[in-house]
Formats: sequence, structure tokens, C-alpha cells
Amino acid sequence: MGRAVLVVSALFFAWYLLFVVACVFARGLMGHRLAGHVNVALVFGILQFAATFVLARRYSRHSRETLDPSAAQVVADATAPERTGRRR
Repeated sequence: MGRAVLVVSALFFAWYLLFVVACVFARGLMGHRLAGHVNVALVFGILQFAATFVLARRYSRHSRETLDPSAAQVVADATAPERTGRRR
């Protein structure tokens, strides 16, 4: 899981930097109208928001399925009475 998180984070950050650099240095490309008042920069910006929501949703699902049960087990182990009957 750790390597996948690093790869996805690096790709997302690179895509964000591409968006910022293109807005600064490729104004012609970013200002190109695709349909009506919708240009390339607007589409890139909306896709950034969409990607953020998708990544947040996937992490939430991973957390709920993998991390929460592990955390609950750690809490249960920490609060369970020891075998001798004493509490920690």
C-alpha cells in the first residue's frame, strides 16, 4: 500500500504542477476554447477537483476497510484485562 500511495501522490502532484506551469507559460493552449466559454484551463481545473474527490473517496474506503478494523483491534488489545485479571 505504501508504494502505491507514493506513486499516486507523485502523479497527482506532477499533474497539478503541469496545470500551474501550463497556466503560466502556455497561455495560448490554456486559453483555447473547446466549446462556448469552456477553455482548456477550465477543464483542467475541474479535472483537478474531480481527481481530488476520487482520491479522497478511495482513501476513505481503504481506511474503512483496512485501517479501522486494525485500529479497533489495537484498542481492544490495549483495553483488555491481562491474563492475570489485572487491568492496565
